[in-house]
Amino acid sequence: MYLHQLVSTSDAVASTRSRTRKIALLSDYIKALEPDDLPLGVAYLVGATRQGRIGIGYAAVNEISRDG
Repeated sequence: MYLHQLVSTSDAVASTRSRTRKIALLSDYIKALEPDDLPLGVAYLVGATRQGRIGIGYAAVNEISRDG
């Protein structure tokens, strides 16, 4: 599984209002996953990372983005 494929699929799903198109995009992405990548790929699509909370909040992200 490549992150850029996940991101482009997610962006494409978000940019269309067509439910049929959303289903087709998600279906194509899931079908392209290797069997070992399937649980992780689907988890990322629904916004559930395997490790759960990552321990940083919006304030930390904002601070990092200002410094970088």
